[in-house]
Amino acid sequence: MHREKETIRSLLSALVCLLSLSCMQAEKFSLDTSGIEGLLIGGLSYDGGLFGTNPSYTVGGSISGYNGSGMVLQNNGTDSYTVPTGATDFTLPSGLADGSAFNVTVATAPGNPPQQCTVTGGTGTINAANAVGVSIACTDKAWGATQTVGNLSANTTATPRIRNSIDGSGTGRIAYLDRMNAGVDPLWLLYQFTFSGGAWSAGQNFSGGGSHTDLGLSTNAAGKTIVAINATSILGNAGVYTALYEPTTGWDSAVTRIGTESCPDLRTGVTTNGQAVLTCLSSTFAINYAAFTQSIPTSFASSQSCSSCTGFSMTTAGNSVALASFQDSSINNSRVFRWTGAGWENTNTPNQSDNTGSAVSTNEAGTIFALFRDGNDDLLATNRTGSTWSSETTTGCAFNNEFSAGIDGNGNSIAAWISCADNQFIHIRMRSSQSGWQTLQSFDEGATIRKGPVIAVNEAGFGFVFWTVEDTPARIRFVRINTITGSVGAVQQLATTGDGYSLEASINAKGQTVVSWSDGSSGAFSVKAKVLE
Repeated sequence: MHREKETIRSLLSALVCLLSLSCMQAEKFSLDTSGIEGLLIGGLSYDGGLFGTNPSYTVGGSISGYNGSGMVLQNNGTDSYTVPTGATDFTLPSGLADGSAFNVTVATAPGNPPQQCTVTGGTGTINAANAVGVSIACTDKAWGATQTVGNLSANTTATPRIRNSIDGSGTGRIAYLDRMNAGVDPLWLLYQFTFSGGAWSAGQNFSGGGSHTDLGLSTNAAGKTIVAINATSILGNAGVYTALYEPTTGWDSAVTRIGTESCPDLRTGVTTNGQAVLTCLSSTFAINYAAFTQSIPTSFASSQSCSSCTGFSMTTAGNSVALASFQDSSINNSRVFRWTGAGWENTNTPNQSDNTGSAVSTNEAGTIFALFRDGNDDLLATNRTGSTWSSETTTGCAFNNEFSAGIDGNGNSIAAWISCADNQFIHIRMRSSQSGWQTLQSFDEGATIRKGPVIAVNEAGFGFVFWTVEDTPARIRFVRINTITGSVGAVQQLATTGDGYSLEASINAKGQTVVSWSDGSSGAFSVKAKVLE
């Protein structure tokens, strides 16, 4: 009697399950067909559990070549999953029911270095088992072809001023000044070009009076941009001329003139909230904050006495802007002045006299790394964490003022310079925030270094060091660096050029990079560029 009751109970449960469709459709079950129940439902099989929940199946597979970071996968356009750096396999976190379709795609390609990834076997249907056959293969992106951005007028007799920048989406910008001829021509001409979709396109151009001597260009991650030109009083109309670019409205229709005094050594920046930052060397250094929704004031917001302040770096928030002086006018010592948003702060760098050059870099946490070249050509390095500077360390012997500084988000820093003993050598040395200075890396180019080194490194520690080798034709060379791991790659050739003096490089948070330089010679200059997308 007991067995018959259990059989009846099982049959009733099965019937209720079938009628209500409340049983799981992704799980097979079969009733015991022995005994009396077998006469009633012998051989019955149903995709469902009598009392359980729907089984869940996952989608995953293998990954090869993934040496970047930040890759995001999606299934069916949703279910985003960020793949850990260095992963060789993956499993998407959300489960699927039996019979469900899947379509795995790379929603965000890896960065640092920029990579492209191909998905194989990414589409299919769940068949009562986990799908594990998806394969993702990643390779590093290659530099694009060398492109001629623009040709300068025949009366450009001096190396042109060229600046570049790149926003968070990989859109590059280049600005250059035509008629660079020491005041012979009464007008300056500013040309703007934007890189997107593999090509450079002309943007808003501006002109003005006065002989130009310097140019600044900066872009934030959202694409907001400032360009600034310094004009001397040789031909009148001295002052700083600025224009702003807003992605939704475009460029200003005309430049705005700030003051009537020449202000060389322009340095510019744009904060994440769209404020333009400008410093330059007049009788005093000054910094100006101006919202993109407003016109730039005709005077600077605050000034700081600082002769020979050539180093400049700022955080994207704009809450820390560093200016490095290699020869303070009053005490002949190195100094770093920091703009806090309310005024200038003398950070009291370790005193070193008779310095002849400076470079500075700051990360988003506000840690500052500074380099100074002293009267003996020694390159002195120091970093500031919080309010404390480290003791200065001699990293090497630098030729002239050809050196550069960089720092990542973890406070790891890098110095690069041309050797004073033999200006055919590029020296690179990194400092770990945890273990101190690393082994010196040296590269013998067998010919004089014409320009550089130029460091482009981002918060993630990915970047490059570029330089130009004097040869026929000149060669633009580079190494890939990672300040987190302390690695320096092999020397590679980027391009050949007839000039290469105006070498510039910019990098974004993903590692996308734009490099620009001057080509040709007096009377036949052009602007060239390459982009790592």
